[in-house]
Amino acid sequence: MDADADNHHELIKRAQSGDVDAFAELVEAHQGLVFNVVMRSLNNRETAQDITQEVFIQVWKTIANFDDRAKFSTWLYRIAMNALISHLRFTRAQKRGGEKADLSFDHNEEHRLDPSHDRRREGSEASSGDAEMERSET
Repeated sequence: MDADADNHHELIKRAQSGDVDAFAELVEAHQGLVFNVVMRSLNNRETAQDITQEVFIQVWKTIANFDDRAKFSTWLYRIAMNALISHLRFTRAQKRGGEKADLSFDHNEEHRLDPSHDRRREGSEASSGDAEMERSET
């Protein structure tokens, strides 16, 4: 593991312990990547910024559950894609039903934030998500 990876691992551990400064460093390191992935799907800067913010709120709420045997970028990508899908579903429901859009939580989506579930699915989907995040880094 190189020095950057060691530092990254340390930031994750500190954030899992509630260290807000460590979490802020993780956000700084990854927010551009998340924004780019979301922006490519939406082509709407303001909405992409909102979704990126929601992603990191979700990351903060669930980082204690992150299993460091998984890649952080894969886990982060999955959260970003879930947030994007939720946004698209909500937007579509709003267009169809006006104010009757269903905002209820989909309990089937909860497992998607579970890193052990991602490891079971790590084949094509997780690796494609990781590749997407890595392409965004360049």
